[in-house]
Amino acid sequence: MVDELYGQMLVAEKVIFNDEAKKHSISTVLNKLIVPTIPSVAIADVYMKIVIPRSKLDMIVGMKASLQVVNEAGILVNDKDLPDIMNYREVDMIPGIDISTNFRFLVLETGIYTYLLYVGENVLASYTLNVVSEESILKGGEKNGGMP
Repeated sequence: MVDELYGQMLVAEKVIFNDEAKKHSISTVLNKLIVPTIPSVAIADVYMKIVIPRSKLDMIVGMKASLQVVNEAGILVNDKDLPDIMNYREVDMIPGIDISTNFRFLVLETGIYTYLLYVGENVLASYTLNVVSEESILKGGEKNGGMP
């Protein structure tokens, strides 16, 4: 039984929604993203799953949701409004919504960037992504031999 609102998130090279089957396909989940140079724009797809407890369905449906990315210093580098929270599941399923979106942000320095899924004022899920440049790998500045 689900008692609390919670979310999950994955960042991938590609997330495709099949409207007919009502299913998402996720290809190549990312832990590291390699950009050609600095500055650059990081581009990836994000899959988010929000699970809503039945006891709080009326209170949560219609709430605003957003996706943000912050750098290692906690500075916001981009944000995006998401669809309002709705229950798109069948009656016999746990209430919730799956959302996928393409998300881009400006990379001014390599490092760890954190995706934050907000519902209202609360962070529901987070995902960290290491962003490195091809330049730093070629110069030997990347740990672990520059392996993606």
